[in-house]
Amino acid sequence: MIDAADFPRPGRVDMEFPHSFSIAGRRLKACLDHVSHAISTEPTRYYLNGGVIEATAAGGDAELRVVATDGHRLALIKTPSIPGLTAFPQTILPSKAVKQLRKLLARYSGDVLVRMTDWQADSMAKHALPAEQRPNYVSMPPSGSGRCSSP
Repeated sequence: MIDAADFPRPGRVDMEFPHSFSIAGRRLKACLDHVSHAISTEPTRYYLNGGVIEATAAGGDAELRVVATDGHRLALIKTPSIPGLTAFPQTILPSKAVKQLRKLLARYSGDVLVRMTDWQADSMAKHALPAEQRPNYVSMPPSGSGRCSSP
């Protein structure tokens, strides 16, 4: 059962967005295009029915990662060198959101401002599936296998 305190109050306009960055629309669309084929469509595996977006600090610079898996395939794209990007936790993008973003970004060529509240970044991942049960995509691909593709 999800605690009511974990949901934002309706009508709240004073939200703070501690996690925000700007990225070229075409670059974000390319990331979503790269992982969309691996999003699960099985209703029983609801925690795989979307993509995950996160920024990790790697050697001082944050790196944007977008990943999706259906349990058989794994698609991961890393996008370094985004000005203003700071580390933020895994956030699930539902499959319908990924589809809509891909459609909208196909017609838009400017920069996109991505903003997330602490609630979005923390609660969406926390309530979708406990961290110990989420697929650990970092350790999944075998290193040096030569079976990795890039866009």
